[in-house]
Amino acid sequence: ISGYVILMTAERSTAGSFVASRVARLVPAFWIGAACTTLFAFALDHAEYQPTLRQFLLNLSLVPQRVGAEMIDGVYWSLAVEIQFYAWVLIALATGLLRHVERLILVWLMIALLERVLIPSWTIQLWFCAHWAPLFAGGMLFYRIRREGGSPLRWALLAAATVMAVVNAWIEAARVTPESNPDLHPAIAAAAVLAFFMLFLAIHANWLSVRPRSWITLGAALSYPLYVVHQNIGYMVASELGETGLNAGLGLAIAIAVVLALTWAINRWVERPLARPLRQAVVRLFNVTSGRAPRT
Repeated sequence: ISGYVILMTAERSTAGSFVASRVARLVPAFWIGAACTTLFAFALDHAEYQPTLRQFLLNLSLVPQRVGAEMIDGVYWSLAVEIQFYAWVLIALATGLLRHVERLILVWLMIALLERVLIPSWTIQLWFCAHWAPLFAGGMLFYRIRREGGSPLRWALLAAATVMAVVNAWIEAARVTPESNPDLHPAIAAAAVLAFFMLFLAIHANWLSVRPRSWITLGAALSYPLYVVHQNIGYMVASELGETGLNAGLGLAIAIAVVLALTWAINRWVERPLARPLRQAVVRLFNVTSGRAPRT
């Protein structure tokens, strides 16, 4: 989804408007979500989730693990990967290389394959999102095929991205770590990734048609604030309710309801009011720092 949507956004943007759209989308909800997670941790007295002031402030960078701080919420790890992808798209957009996106994807997949097979490197993983490259590339290729039509190169790259993504899922699920789930067979992870590629293919081929619906629009709007608040707050609320002796299923349902209510409030009272003025402010700042005359 990210590869598809971000390439679509970038092709319609200047470098400044692209940065502005990403800042407006990511920053307000993340800052409020991180603050809410911290407040819940102190209010419910969960010491394991209580950050220091330094840790909290560094988390506001959106990439705390890049600046030497632990994440307030473990789910934030994927945001760092996402932002790294944005950075590469921005470079391609600013240099004009985005016009040759298929060639860029070919090079990216080759780097990812070399890192996986021949030269395992944490540095390459970090800076090139090597293990996630096939997923981003798959979305980008589906967008290009949807907009420009299929070509032998696009279909070949999509096939390669699919195979690499499925293999990566198998390898990661089979890797033994302290957090591993022994009940999750690697085939399940691989099948799940393949199913998402097939779902995109079905939509592309018009085998599956989804008409616009208000609840789909709302779900898309709530997806990011839900991402930033669901994990630790959900854990804490469910844990507190469990200690009262409440039925576990009911406690989980209440925790989900609390998280969804908080998600809606962030979208309604933070994201909607701030998105446009923040986007406009970033565009003006970008124009000033780049020496461009502001638009009137």
